[in-house]
Amino acid sequence: GAQLPNGTFAFEVEFDARQPDGSHFSVESAWSQQSSWVTLSVCSAVLWACWRKMCRFWTGTGALHPVIWTLAAVVLSQYSAQVLHICHLAIYRRDGQGSVTLEVLAGAFGTMGQLVETTLLILIGSGYTLTRTKLGDLGFSLPILGAVALVH
Repeated sequence: GAQLPNGTFAFEVEFDARQPDGSHFSVESAWSQQSSWVTLSVCSAVLWACWRKMCRFWTGTGALHPVIWTLAAVVLSQYSAQVLHICHLAIYRRDGQGSVTLEVLAGAFGTMGQLVETTLLILIGSGYTLTRTKLGDLGFSLPILGAVALVH
């Protein structure tokens, strides 16, 4: 017979497996989409309650403390991450690959929220809310944010 040359050969294999319901989710991740929707529903309820309280407080006092604004931004960032992740899961359910762009954006929004939240907690712990009520003098917090980002 014919001799095959000795050597190394590279080839790609793509395995496309679907569950009986047509989904690409394996058994261990079958409930990930439903649990993400439950998480989003709870987050929506909390976000709505916080928004109503913020508006009521703002109407009564005419202003909100910068910490409240910062926490609102963190919650919106985390909420956006959850929505993007659910969109990625919906695409994954159909094609088995999902959307890299949506997943990267979800990770970026989630990480950004964690960085800001951690920095805010460090600032509160160092007495920020006792000594400042305006955002204008936050120059000292940039090195803290940089350190948190580096550690994160």
